Amino acid sequence: MPVIDEPEEETEDISAKEEYLKLEAPSAAELIKQLPDEIREVVVMRFIRGDDAKTTADILGISVPTVYSRIRRAREIIKEFIEEEYND
Repeated sequence: MPVIDEPEEETEDISAKEEYLKLEAPSAAELIKQLPDEIREVVVMRFIRGDDAKTTADILGISVPTVYSRIRRAREIIKEFIEEEYND
């Protein structure tokens, strides 16, 4: 059975789009820096340091559900930022 190659133009267009997005898209670190302090500290502890929710809660003096709530809020804030950036 013959293999059908995709046209090279489409591949070049996709690559150009990917490169453009890399230039325009903020890095994860830039997005994290924009989070409110109490939310950022949870994100850093959980996803950068790798602490589990219980350890994060104990260190910060908050409950485990609060850790999860702040992570959820971080996701919402980042999603809103991305939607605003790319829907303009």
